Amino acid sequence: MVDVNDIRPDQGQKLAELYLANSKHGNYQPFPKYLNPYIQSGSLNFKWRDPRPRVKVIEDGLNLTNDSTVVELGANSGFQTLSLARSFPQHQFVAVEGVRGHAAFISACAEIEGLDNVTVITEFLTPEEALASWPNSILLDFNVAHHLGSDLQRFDVVDVESWWTSGISSWLRGTSRAKEYWFSCGFRLGGDKGHELHDITDASGFLLRILELSPFSEEDITGLWFFDAPLAQASEDAALSAKLSSMSELNAKILESEVAGNFVGEYFRRPLIRLSHKNR
Repeated sequence: MVDVNDIRPDQGQKLAELYLANSKHGNYQPFPKYLNPYIQSGSLNFKWRDPRPRVKVIEDGLNLTNDSTVVELGANSGFQTLSLARSFPQHQFVAVEGVRGHAAFISACAEIEGLDNVTVITEFLTPEEALASWPNSILLDFNVAHHLGSDLQRFDVVDVESWWTSGISSWLRGTSRAKEYWFSCGFRLGGDKGHELHDITDASGFLLRILELSPFSEEDITGLWFFDAPLAQASEDAALSAKLSSMSELNAKILESEVAGNFVGEYFRRPLIRLSHKNR
């Protein structure tokens, strides 16, 4: 593994060019901090959206064994996969990312950093398809499923009704075969404000409804986290702002944080849930 401080200027420039080649990165995705000298981006609003504190939660919460493989669906800029791969060099990580520009950036970062425990798959895979290739893996599935029918042409999803009646249940099919399943999801179909999947003020109701359509039950919840923007701004190592003992606490906690002005984006309403089927 390469010390990130030893990355040559030409390598940093190459990564910056790959990062900026796709506007989705520059809009809101974090990048490794060693790229700061090469990327001048004023559009990263971490009070609106910031996945950085989630990495710390995952690092602390992964139940890794000697043969564990961690697969991330919709890896985007690869921030989570690359960070975790550096933290756990003895384990294998797979970044599944169907957007070629994103996948190229992840691959280049892994190569330059010497992360030979990272594999990049340039495909759109469902959880069931991923688990067929990596059985009994730990599956990370963050904010992908709400793109069904828009960015991901899957399961004949054409509107909100079909997302609920066939899309999300088909997407979640087989996920109980994962060693662990980590999940979060946006409240809007394809991010379209005109197509609300659920009342965004009712995060607990949203999660409970998803559980009803999944192979899991509330008893299978082994972790539930909610993130607060100021912690993310204060430190890249910020952990969860609240680990909730029950779903019923979730809406109240989010409202309290919103009233305090701690975040402005829907992203921070999306709880992170860790599931593990008790009957496997």
